[in-house]
Amino acid sequence: MHDNEVKTDEALVRRLLAAQFPQWADLPIHHVDHAGTDNAIYRLGEDMSVRMPRIDWAIEQVEREHEWLPRLAPYLPLAIPVPLVVGTPAEGYPWRWAVHRWLEGENATADSIDTTPCAPVCPGCSPRRPPATMPFGRSIAPRSSPMWHSRSRATSTRSRFTWRVCTVPRARG
Repeated sequence: MHDNEVKTDEALVRRLLAAQFPQWADLPIHHVDHAGTDNAIYRLGEDMSVRMPRIDWAIEQVEREHEWLPRLAPYLPLAIPVPLVVGTPAEGYPWRWAVHRWLEGENATADSIDTTPCAPVCPGCSPRRPPATMPFGRSIAPRSSPMWHSRSRATSTRSRFTWRVCTVPRARG
C-alpha cells in the first residue's frame, strides 16, 4: 500500500503476544480486511483485536487511542474499541501496538451512514459536523489535546456527511 510500509502477518502477531502477553498467545489470530491504511488489524480470539501501525505517520495513534478512547467512551452514543493493553517494539516490529476490544459489526463507509433526520426516534438528536460536542456541551478533544491534529480538522471541515450526537443522556445500566 505504502512504499515504506512495515509488513505484518499472523506469525508476527503471535510472536509479539507470546513474548509480551502470553495469556493470549494461543488464541486464534486472523487478518481483518478493511479500507484503512494506517494500521493492520488482526482479530484475536472472539472478543479482541490487535492494531499495528503500518506506516510511520500512524505510530502516535497507539498512544492517543490508549489515552483518549477510554475517556471518551462513556460520553459517546455508540460503542468504540477501547484499548486493553499496549505492546512494545520487538520481534523486528519497530513500533508500539495495541490490543483492543473487538466490536462486532460492519465497517463504516460513506455509503453505509444514514443521513436522514433521527428526530422521530430521538427528539434530542441533531446533525453536527465532526468533531462534535459531547452531551452537555463538553468538547470531545480540545485543540490543545494530542487527539486534535490536522487530519481531524480537515475531516471536520470537508466531511461529506454529518454525525449525529444525541443530546439526551443515555440510560446507564
